[in-house]
Amino acid sequence: MTLDPLDQPRISLILSMGEALHRYGAPAHRLEDALNLLSAHLQTPARFFTVPTAIIGSFGSLEQAHTSMVRVQPGEMNLEKLSHLNALLLDIVDGKLGIEEARLKVREVVAGRPRYNNLTLIIAYTLCAAAAGLFFRGSPAEVAAALVMGMIVGMATVMGARLHTLAHVMEPMVAFMASAMGVLAAFLLPGTSTYLMTLAAVFPLLPGLTLTTAIHELASRHLVSGTARLAEAGMHLLSIGFGVALGSRAVVLFPSSPTALKAMEWPISISMVAVLVGSTSFMILTRAPPRDAPWIWWTGAAAYFGARASALLFGPEMGAFLGALLVGILSNIYARVFRRPSFVTLVPAILLLVPGSMGFQSVFSMLERQVTGAVDAAFSASLSAVALVAGLVVANAVTTKKPLL
Repeated sequence: MTLDPLDQPRISLILSMGEALHRYGAPAHRLEDALNLLSAHLQTPARFFTVPTAIIGSFGSLEQAHTSMVRVQPGEMNLEKLSHLNALLLDIVDGKLGIEEARLKVREVVAGRPRYNNLTLIIAYTLCAAAAGLFFRGSPAEVAAALVMGMIVGMATVMGARLHTLAHVMEPMVAFMASAMGVLAAFLLPGTSTYLMTLAAVFPLLPGLTLTTAIHELASRHLVSGTARLAEAGMHLLSIGFGVALGSRAVVLFPSSPTALKAMEWPISISMVAVLVGSTSFMILTRAPPRDAPWIWWTGAAAYFGARASALLFGPEMGAFLGALLVGILSNIYARVFRRPSFVTLVPAILLLVPGSMGFQSVFSMLERQVTGAVDAAFSASLSAVALVAGLVVANAVTTKKPLL
């Protein structure tokens, strides 16, 4: 079918917008909603099907449809660029931007320089590992070791991202390094936990957000995308777990395996500092704009302390549900007031609720041939992820106007 020449710029804008949104982390249900809104505004009948590696758009009537497919290489979450694209989308729908001008601005967003340099990213990895050590109630020695290990993990991850030949093996390699360093740290610091320090060091790499997004897509009836993302999260966990299990064999180089100390009970002031540091770290790692730091901090604190208080009263699953519900409502209010994506505050806060750490525990237990512990941890991780998604779904339901992104 030959399209009307007037439709070509519109279709080009729709597909370029979709590719950019996909690349920077928009999940299938939000991406399709955004593209449907844009195509309806441009009076271009269209139907869309998105999966983690492609966008398929069918334009025109069902009888004479023109189908296009855009192959997308999944990129890193970039909340600042998502925010810019959301603003462009709203300006187009409001009639403030023409088609050609909008296409140019989408290209400018894609070509824009990264907000944070490599040194800032390494600092974020370092502080995130230290905050994770506090979340897991590690001792001062364990937190200090996790900080050093997190810095090395961050350096390896940032430098490895520039080597395309190592892209597919970076996660197990970094996990191997973290595990071997954990064994060495436990030997040099008697009474510390190898597992806790290793988990804290790889905490920024865990696919907690991917797992939560997969469950959310499945709940939204985007079955293909949700299943693919669930498989992606599983492969990430397996590769990290394999690297950690391999690195833990370094224990044979040392005469004994240290015993872990009892979990620390940190005062509330230290927990507040950990939440602030963790939220800031995830803000940097997800490339969120610095202007939204106060809202990210407030939402992160609501997520952590809301979930923690609810878990003490009603259990961990209900804690995850209520924490996600609170985060979803606050993020939707933020999106309505400022006309920005709810993801900007929602993503860093959800990452603090760490469903990925339980998934890691499941994979690690399986590789250690502790089948019962592996199944129990996997079930707990699944319940927590479902509880998080349920909280977000209910938050969207009780919010009078759901945000675009």
